Amino acid sequence: MKGKSFKFYDERPFLFEDLAEVWTAFWRLHSSRLSGMGGAEPLQIQSIIDYGNNVIKCRNIEEFIDYIQALDSTMLNHLRRLKSDD
Repeated sequence: MKGKSFKFYDERPFLFEDLAEVWTAFWRLHSSRLSGMGGAEPLQIQSIIDYGNNVIKCRNIEEFIDYIQALDSTMLNHLRRLKSDD
């Protein structure tokens, strides 16, 4: 018996295994994001550094920061688009 297909699942992005740790880190950091009157605030750089150094023991903190900030920028742009559509 075949189940129903869902477009959002079928078209989901592929995540390379070596980036899974970064993806998990981003979502953990995202959950502690501050929000102000204008909506979601960017992730705090010190939070990113602390997570990279203390939680996952990053070997290349600069690269980790770049990845997290790129994901953060994408998320903030998405949240702004959602808000402007209201």
